[in-house]
Amino acid sequence: MKISNYSGIVLLIASSLATPIMAQSVLTGIPTINKAQSAGPSMTPLPQLLQEAGEDLKAGKTQDAETVLQKAAILYPDNFQVAMALTTTAMALDHYQIMADSASKAVTLNENSPQAYYFLAYAQNRLKNYSEAQVAISHSLAIMPELPSDLLSGDIYGSLEQYHNAINAYQNAIGQDPDNLDAHLSIASIYAQLNDNQDSLEEYKASDLILGQTQGITPEVKTELEHQIVSGEAIAYANLGRTSTANKLLNPLIDVKKPSKNSLSTLANLYDIEHRYPEAIKVYQQLEQIDPNDAVMWGNLGWVEYEDGNYADALKYSEKALSIDKTLSYVQFNIGLIRAVQGSSYLSATAYKSAVKESYPFDIQSGANDVMHALKSQPNNQALKNSLKYLEDAVISKSENGG
Repeated sequence: MKISNYSGIVLLIASSLATPIMAQSVLTGIPTINKAQSAGPSMTPLPQLLQEAGEDLKAGKTQDAETVLQKAAILYPDNFQVAMALTTTAMALDHYQIMADSASKAVTLNENSPQAYYFLAYAQNRLKNYSEAQVAISHSLAIMPELPSDLLSGDIYGSLEQYHNAINAYQNAIGQDPDNLDAHLSIASIYAQLNDNQDSLEEYKASDLILGQTQGITPEVKTELEHQIVSGEAIAYANLGRTSTANKLLNPLIDVKKPSKNSLSTLANLYDIEHRYPEAIKVYQQLEQIDPNDAVMWGNLGWVEYEDGNYADALKYSEKALSIDKTLSYVQFNIGLIRAVQGSSYLSATAYKSAVKESYPFDIQSGANDVMHALKSQPNNQALKNSLKYLEDAVISKSENGG
């Protein structure tokens, strides 16, 4: 299998809920500290630290502000507002582990803060701790149901492969704002993952119309969104059998002096859908020159090599992908499949066990579907039969235990 079309939506318009301004507002909201929080003889007074962090934020020195707030959090561990200020500052820097740690501290200090739980959910989601993120967002909504968290909830549900719940959450966001571009793009991506190509195409078309009317987006972000939409439409058309339309859409993005990484990745995907594997491999070789440390690219190249019957290269590239990012369970599924096709039940089982451990039922079922497809050409391959039985049992077990 190639990487799933849905891998968690990064919000490009609202790209970050935390900004230096937000962190500054948290800082200015800190009340006068009480006696228990006052500085000891060798401690920097909290007001002094907060003033220093605030000045750094105003000057655009967000990294320096984070460093100061980390110091404040150590010296004054019982101050909720300090924990929240560090949380939002870390969010602005995409320092999600620091954000998660400080938000967790904020939740401990104030269990009735929906914002603290929200930020904890946001950080855990970005860290791919999806179950923890779901728990945190549930706490947030239990305290304040009207908290505008539909996009984050949809992202979390999607990452947990609870696609029906994810679509409902995104549709709630669209109900409040029909032109919510992030929500439309997210739904389009989920439909693509579910192979509902017609609905995916319609959502991408709606996104295209909304983007054309959206104001206040930087040219760089707008171009990225345009490419995302065109790529999504092209893949949907290709999966619907309309490959000429797909290529016609994509050609303007490819026929330039320096095609984008996203455009080339989409072209390789189109070639894969059309079973033009040698051409797909050549595109992946171009992508290697752009970003040799892209684990997903190596994983997808490994899959195309497998489809082209080049099992040694398929294993080599799949293992390279895992050496860069060991969390890519879909690559482990591919290695399990390759080993089974080669007739090794032991090596196949080892790879599949690693893959299943970190996966949800949908991806395990996708892996089983790949095995069933391979069995059509190798109906007497016992390793494939063993793999199919193992994966089918794993789907049932994961489903019964809530994924």
